[in-house]
Amino acid sequence: MLLVSIPVGMVSPVSCLMITAFASNKIVGATWMKGLNFLFMIPVLTYIFQGSWEFILGLLPYYWIFKMYDPGFQVFPFALNYTIGLIYLVILIVISTILFKRQVYP
Repeated sequence: MLLVSIPVGMVSPVSCLMITAFASNKIVGATWMKGLNFLFMIPVLTYIFQGSWEFILGLLPYYWIFKMYDPGFQVFPFALNYTIGLIYLVILIVISTILFKRQVYP
């Protein structure tokens, strides 16, 4: 559980930086927040879509975390799910930081 808390904690800065990078005011930011929260819950669809179709959901940050927690639906072993999820979240943090800096410090 301690290992899984690292990628779970990394999703919050990604969403915060993305919201700040794309929102021009508080109302738009609240809309982005609701939209991102909805997108983060989509990995639950892996219960419906199984096989190669579910890898499309791998573009969402919580997909790999969901795969770590749910051993019955793991396609890969825990270590591989963890590594892919961690690397993907680090890439998202770097991209969202670059977008944030472009928006806030033009």
